[in-house]
Amino acid sequence: MKREERKKRREEKYFSVPVFERFEVGLFLSFTGGVLDAYTYVARGGVFANAQTANIILFALNLCELHFLSALKYVVPIVCFVFGVLISEFILSRQLQKGAKLANYVTLLVLEAAVLVGVAFMPFEEDWNMFANAAVSFVASVQYSTFRKMENVPLATSFCTGNLRTASQYLYRAAAEKSADKFAVSLKFFANIFFFVLGVAAGYFVTVNFPLSPLVAGGILLLIGGYMIAAKSVKYKKLAKKQAEEAEKSQTQA
Repeated sequence: MKREERKKRREEKYFSVPVFERFEVGLFLSFTGGVLDAYTYVARGGVFANAQTANIILFALNLCELHFLSALKYVVPIVCFVFGVLISEFILSRQLQKGAKLANYVTLLVLEAAVLVGVAFMPFEEDWNMFANAAVSFVASVQYSTFRKMENVPLATSFCTGNLRTASQYLYRAAAEKSADKFAVSLKFFANIFFFVLGVAAGYFVTVNFPLSPLVAGGILLLIGGYMIAAKSVKYKKLAKKQAEEAEKSQTQA
């Protein structure tokens, strides 16, 4: 009986949580986010592609020191990050009008993967680094703006500050309310942070030894994430069809 109950709960979860907000998808995207930040910092002139706060700070400091050309390299990823957000918002706003389509999320991941693979073959020179960082920032912003939640709770897959706050909040609530469900949410957010750290470590070691590989690997991970979304959407449709058939059967018998 317990096995049947667990199966039923899993099926119900498929309908309560959008496929692109699944925990497994978040882990893949968080790992990829760590890889991207390590790559641009180590190989592309000390720029953070994901979290723009550091770039804004470095931009302001370079302006204060009158290093205008150095400041420019931090402006480009910031602008491209904004551009990525605008594209994501445009797609999401159209979905509100016409209905959300899982294919759009998969398409965005494929687009991100293609951009990353293209950046991997840009020369490692100062003039090219600006374009490379801009492209990676664009990918990071599209990912951040499109995949905003994990199981109905806000999640960032490109950096960790908000996730650390959310994990700590749910940890406190779990202890205060003696809630196993909130403790599970906290653990999932800490897991996302852990996978981001793993991505940074993997990105660092691969960048140092095989400079072309990190973005190719990141592109492959994004494609895997797209495949997971597509596969889970197929399962979602099968479950929905099964439930509809069972409801129709019960009505016929009644």
